[in-house]
Formats: sequence, C-alpha cells, structure tokens
Amino acid sequence: MNEQRDIFPFLKILEESYRAIREEVITILWNEANNNVAYFTPAASEGSYKGEWDLFRLFNAGVKWQPNCDKCPKTTKFLEQVPDLSSAYFSSTAVGTYVKVPSSKNTENYSGHLGLIVPKKGAKADTRFPGGLRHCGMRIEDEFYTWEEGDSFVFDESKEHELWNYGDRTRIVLSFSFKRPEPGRPLEKVGTFYNDK
Repeated sequence: MNEQRDIFPFLKILEESYRAIREEVITILWNEANNNVAYFTPAASEGSYKGEWDLFRLFNAGVKWQPNCDKCPKTTKFLEQVPDLSSAYFSSTAVGTYVKVPSSKNTENYSGHLGLIVPKKGAKADTRFPGGLRHCGMRIEDEFYTWEEGDSFVFDESKEHELWNYGDRTRIVLSFSFKRPEPGRPLEKVGTFYNDK
C-alpha cells in the first residue's frame, strides 16, 4: 500500500511507531486481566455485529479522552500528527466476531487502520475472499483487505463495510478517522489490498 503512504504521509509515521503502539495496547490488556478492570468498552452503537467488539477510545470529535490518552502517551503523540484527526481508538474483535457497518451519507471523513495484533490462522474463513480463504479480513464494497501487523491502510468510511475474525486469537487494530482533504470527494481506488499467503 505504498501508494497510500504517498497520499497520506502520516501512515509512514504510524507504521514506524507500530512496536511502541503495540506495546502500549498490550500493557492495557495486561492491566485489565491482572487488575480485574475493564478499559475496553462494547462498541454498542458503532454498527451491527455478532460476537465481541470492544473499543478503547482515545479521541472523539477531535477531543482527547484524557484518562485513556494518559495510559498510552506514545500512541497519543503519534495520533496528534494525523491532520484533522476526528476520532481514534483501539478496536478489538474476539474470535467469532462479525461486524457490518452500512453505507452512510456522511462523506466528511476517511478512516484508517493500523494492524497491531492479527490472527494468522483459524478453523473458519470467508470463502468470498480473492485468492483463497481468509479467516480474518474486511470488505469495503468490492474491495477486500487484510491486516498485517505494522501495516496500515485508509478507506472511505461512508461505504458499506464489514469485517470478521474467525482466527485463532483476538484481532486488535488502531482505528482512526480524519477529515478528508477535499470534503465530499471519494477516495480513489489505489488497488485491491489483499495478499494470498
């Protein structure tokens, strides 16, 4: 997805910071497990889904969720370099989760994902995926995506999209949205992003 890095240079910053960001979300998960607290909360209003889809919010409407940002200062610092950032959160989908988000007339923002923890195998898969079965992936209209740890991509969040995790562990990405450089202009396709490993 080098083409997208040319269009959105901050993707390179996020990808180069991947290990530091991943380390912070792992620390949050460890603290949840060992201190019997819930930092991630259900994504009740984000779309229709089956399974467990939880969010750790960092920014909403351009405003920091300060207690959460304080728990991951490095991630916050990197996100502050995204121009016109609207929202950002760690998105966690447990094994067996399916999410569908309908199309929207809101053409204000683009969305981006940075893969942090991505399943590599699973007993079930989505057979529609080009090039073979894919146990953990995302469809945006007629384009199919997979996450790779440390890689990112941007998509038009006004388009219908769905994602699934039938892998062997929870999938976690850093999800963020930002204002389009030219409001109302759709994101031009820069390729169908999938690999056939």
